[in-house]
Amino acid sequence: MNGQKQIDNIYFSEIEWIEKIKNEKVGPGGNFFGISPKNVVIKKDVLTLTITKKRKEYSCAEIFSSNTFGYGSYEFFIKKKLNLQDPGSVIGLFLYNENQPPFFNEIDIELSRWNGEIKENSQYAVHDDSIKPWINRFLTPTNKIYTIHKIHYYQNKIVFESFYCKKHYSTPLLYQTALYKTNDIIKLLPSVHIRMNLWLVNGTKLKKRNETVTITKVKFTPFN
Repeated sequence: MNGQKQIDNIYFSEIEWIEKIKNEKVGPGGNFFGISPKNVVIKKDVLTLTITKKRKEYSCAEIFSSNTFGYGSYEFFIKKKLNLQDPGSVIGLFLYNENQPPFFNEIDIELSRWNGEIKENSQYAVHDDSIKPWINRFLTPTNKIYTIHKIHYYQNKIVFESFYCKKHYSTPLLYQTALYKTNDIIKLLPSVHIRMNLWLVNGTKLKKRNETVTITKVKFTPFN
């Protein structure tokens, strides 16, 4: 794939990943991706995505699974206090397969204040064949460092869930859920890549030098 290369031994949560490398500005947000070795770091099976700055340019971070997955439950374990997140950055946790129609079939969990333009700091989104994407916006507690976000992915529906934990992922407490249902024509793709990224809203400059998010685990459980 043009502008992308596979880095040897990117393994995280028992899944093989490919880093997105883009030396020209691309979506999301019109950003460079992966031009710094610090954008994607895996240490002791913990993933850290970082937006870095070199001279006047920012480099964002994204990885995607080399293999596709099917209908099942996708879980993302996040370590980040959102009150410390730069308002122009976006944490993206999503399912996508650009190689199968419809091209715009995308299922997102996004954590961002969108430069303060939106009151809520989190959203679920589904980009189907509609003119406008389906979006469910909500507030993630900003003082909680450990959160878990789940996508239960069926052929004709998606159930989203978000949890916070008082301690290190102990006793998850549900704080948001939403249901997306397809119509009789749209069927959700049977195979998708898992993708995670950290990027900047169009033209945004960080208020600090770097922005990071830690992802401690990703888990996929197929439906029987």
